[in-house]
Amino acid sequence: MPFRLAALILAIFCVGTAELSPSGMLDDLSADLAVSIATAGLLVTAYALTMVVGGPAVTALTTRVRRKTLLVALLAVFVLGNVVCALAPGFGVLMAGRVVTAAVHGTFMAVCVVTAGNMVGPGKGGGAVAATQLGINLATVLGVPMGSFLAQHYDWRAPFGVVAALATVAIGLVLVWVPDTPRPDRHRGP
Repeated sequence: MPFRLAALILAIFCVGTAELSPSGMLDDLSADLAVSIATAGLLVTAYALTMVVGGPAVTALTTRVRRKTLLVALLAVFVLGNVVCALAPGFGVLMAGRVVTAAVHGTFMAVCVVTAGNMVGPGKGGGAVAATQLGINLATVLGVPMGSFLAQHYDWRAPFGVVAALATVAIGLVLVWVPDTPRPDRHRGP
């Protein structure tokens, strides 16, 4: 697997882990933040709802941005959101950090898939797109249990900090390994 795809897979792993891991640490969040488990569960619900609204909005606002620039910018916002979560003094700030990360999630995933398909030679785009989905699979089978383990053995803030650190590494890898391709011009007709 080319290193270029590995950079995208790591980035997708981070985004997927951040999305899903709070569901595995609701007890820890509830106890530390003095909220009910149902209220802590709103961190998952708000993330999903923000993705539904934020994805199309962020995509519409960034259609003219070069893909590599957009990947780095979205990952930087994602890192910022996770740092806010890791340092959150209370539920409201944690929710704000989750909303920030969720707002860029959909656009980031879409740009990753399109970028992966365009980075490889003719006839290999489908395989590259499929390879990027390894990031989501790893987030589900490794990232979420890792988040639960860290929350139970250290603190619920640890998974957010680890994801932010890994996403920072992913930014560096994207900068080094992912080619800079412009957004395709739309055909304007005859």
